[in-house]
Amino acid sequence: MSKRIKITELGIIKCPHGGIAQLKGKSSTPNQVCGGVPTMNMQDLPGVPISSCKKGINRCTVISSATSACCETNIKAAGVNPSVDAVSVKTNNGSTMTISDPDKYLLNSNLVKTL
Repeated sequence: MSKRIKITELGIIKCPHGGIAQLKGKSSTPNQVCGGVPTMNMQDLPGVPISSCKKGINRCTVISSATSACCETNIKAAGVNPSVDAVSVKTNNGSTMTISDPDKYLLNSNLVKTL
């Protein structure tokens, strides 16, 4: 099985100005875990606060949108799509965010479990 990027509550998503999305405690499915950590769903990302953005005016304060190339279909969770292969995460001012150290989050799809 190929490796896929899964965003968990321990994931680090940064704006280009050094701000970091505060994912801890934001998963809508805390019983769905990857490596023992709750996974984030596409629906969880918009509205997540961003701290420490160093842009002078119009700072990044919140994730405004997230899109994905695909979502995991073999994981059953009512009404949510696990955030897999996220390709675009945008802030309130339109800046594109990046997943920091993505190699840390390359996990086999079968590691996602529902407790």
